[in-house]
Amino acid sequence: MAIKRFKGKFATIAGVNSDYSYGRNCWETFKTLLSRYDIEAKVVSEQWIRVGATDLTTNVAALNAAKPDLIFNSLFLSDLPIFLRQASAAGLLANAKIVSTVAGGQINDLRSSFVPEGALLGQNTFYFDLPGASELQKSFVAEYRDRYKAIPTTSADRAYFNLMAYKAGVEKAAKAAGRWPKTDEIADAIAGNDIESLGGRGRYRADKIAEQMFYQGFSKNSTQHEYPGLSDITAAFSDQLQKPAGADYWKWIKTADFRV
Repeated sequence: MAIKRFKGKFATIAGVNSDYSYGRNCWETFKTLLSRYDIEAKVVSEQWIRVGATDLTTNVAALNAAKPDLIFNSLFLSDLPIFLRQASAAGLLANAKIVSTVAGGQINDLRSSFVPEGALLGQNTFYFDLPGASELQKSFVAEYRDRYKAIPTTSADRAYFNLMAYKAGVEKAAKAAGRWPKTDEIADAIAGNDIESLGGRGRYRADKIAEQMFYQGFSKNSTQHEYPGLSDITAAFSDQLQKPAGADYWKWIKTADFRV
């Protein structure tokens, strides 16, 4: 989505990512995809954030000095709203395009006051205000907001999905065995069952990797709440987004048929 929307609109990039394998793999993936789609962009800054960090002013200062056209980040804990708030206060976000892979998990701490409109915000497997959402999602969101005065995130969806996948596996294995199934029988029976989760359809592959719907969109200010809403929302099932069983990730990403 970042490539589709921003191609030709940036010449320099910077990365702000967690300093462990997830953050480093996300950054390397982004750069690999830019190269694959013939996008020349100079890396002007790489900021590696320690997990649990709360003061990112030195990172923000380094980015301000580098003046990137686009800032890619895969922050998904409390460091995401901290970074965006401090970056906004320093004027960093006034001109830079923002790509945030999993911003949805911090929706309750994001504010339109420091998240610029047009930032690409990944939501993972759940977006609380999805157009055309199922009755299951709408009723859950309404009950959750009423009870907790907060917005449910992908954590709720993943919990529900796994509970329903386990239930389906138990029922399938019990039917086959004619008794309460053993743990390995349940695990084997979980694969292949279609699950209707809060964020949409899902299932487990035979190699026990989950497949679900994933969502992303561009931030927009809302008159209904203080956190950013989304426009131009896109959805994709994860068989379009993650490598097949047994494939080498770095080889697959160079040949996979992405919708760009």
